[in-house]
Amino acid sequence: MSLYEKLVNHEEKLSLVGLGYVGMPIAVAFAKKIDVIGFDVNASKIELYRKGIDPTKEVGDETIRNSSVNFTADETELRKARFHIVAVPTPVNDDHTPDLSPVEGASRILGRNLSKDSVVVFESTVYPGVTEEVCVPILEKESGLKCGIDFKIGYSPERINPGDKLHRLENIKKVVSGMDEETLDVVANVYELVVEAGVHRAESIKVAEAAKNKVHIAKSKSGIVVKGIDDVAVRFSRCCNPVPGDEIVGFVTRGRGLSIHRTDCVNMIHLTEGERARLIDAEWEESVAEKNGGQYLAEIKMYVYDRQGLLMEVSRILTENGVDVKSMNVRTSKQGTATIETGFIVHGRSELEKVVMKLRQLEGVIDIERATG
Repeated sequence: MSLYEKLVNHEEKLSLVGLGYVGMPIAVAFAKKIDVIGFDVNASKIELYRKGIDPTKEVGDETIRNSSVNFTADETELRKARFHIVAVPTPVNDDHTPDLSPVEGASRILGRNLSKDSVVVFESTVYPGVTEEVCVPILEKESGLKCGIDFKIGYSPERINPGDKLHRLENIKKVVSGMDEETLDVVANVYELVVEAGVHRAESIKVAEAAKNKVHIAKSKSGIVVKGIDDVAVRFSRCCNPVPGDEIVGFVTRGRGLSIHRTDCVNMIHLTEGERARLIDAEWEESVAEKNGGQYLAEIKMYVYDRQGLLMEVSRILTENGVDVKSMNVRTSKQGTATIETGFIVHGRSELEKVVMKLRQLEGVIDIERATG
């Protein structure tokens, strides 16, 4: 008999870790179908739930009073469940980077009380890779169990917005994923108990982590439009220094927000398969240079024949074109050639190309290329 069948037959229990505006409605919904343990570290909140009071205002006091959820702040109660859903919040730091401490803490608590043959599904909003690379090692360390052998994991991004009475768990199609086909089947079947709109089976956990039920578009002060992710710090990578007009892509970093790269950046070209799951669509905001002042660092490499006066001519062209030079280094070779590396401020790709075209006309210039990592 599968874990799903045991849940439906009340032979096994489901636990919900984190009873805030996301977790509590999930617990209440599942309790209408199967046995549910609702856990939260906040004992005062648990006491309110036990008294039939809904502090989140998400489902109302009457629904809480009539619910069969076993509300508890005793983490050892989690040992009685074998299907676990982690729905703790993921706060955003002042610099808009994600704070993973709640999901890491929840993983430690659950790990200490994890039973063999369990399935753990994370709902907390995280960037691609967190479930498998951050949470799983914590679960394994605390439990002494091995993921894939002693327990399985899945991910299903939460879809509940605080106070939204129209779009609820039941009527929004749910994205679900599992570490393998067997786990995916269990996770999908369990969620289908309460999600009337049905589920969408993602091809992998990383794909589910990056998924959004509706596309969010975030416009940053840097003039970047990011599709599929919102409220995140955006910064330009220093390995390739993109400027407006370049084709760009976003890379979701661990704890440092979104790094914007040129698509021809060496570091992006040589990503591993797992790292490529962290790529996200990004583009320049229309008329970005006019809207934010257009101060961008461009770096180029000039391959030249080493001749007297060339460096002075390069500096003259840069000065005549009104660019603010930030760096200039020269490396010579025994073969009579040299490499000039220079960084300067431009407003966009068109200005950069204009400067490069004039530099190419100098006597002794063999080739010029952008720094690409």
